Amino acid sequence: MKIEIPKTEKVYLPSGTYEAELKNVAGKEVGEDKQFAYYFQWRVREGKYAGEDFVTSFWRDNQESMMAMKKAIQAMGLAPNDKYDSNQLIGRECLVTIEQTVEPFHRAVRYEAIQHPENCDELP
Repeated sequence: MKIEIPKTEKVYLPSGTYEAELKNVAGKEVGEDKQFAYYFQWRVREGKYAGEDFVTSFWRDNQESMMAMKKAIQAMGLAPNDKYDSNQLIGRECLVTIEQTVEPFHRAVRYEAIQHPENCDELP
């Protein structure tokens, strides 16, 4: 007996800020010039798009891109200048603000730590 899993339509997320969990980290050389890029696969944790995935990329030869990667790592609660195995990053969360570009690509414009009520000072 063969069980078929129905294909789901991929959702292209609109611009916005999403509470996201890092699900996968990969790196590979891309294009004819073999530029190396890191890819972070995120899963939306809450709201209308909960469970949907999106990917952000960081280019090793681009200083601005590497600064964005450091901000993402810091937003996930880690020291941005340390070196990490991908397993140390997977499962961590932060807020990721993305802008639409050309489908299916997104451009991340900001990474922020998630402020949980138990981590915040009480209001007076």
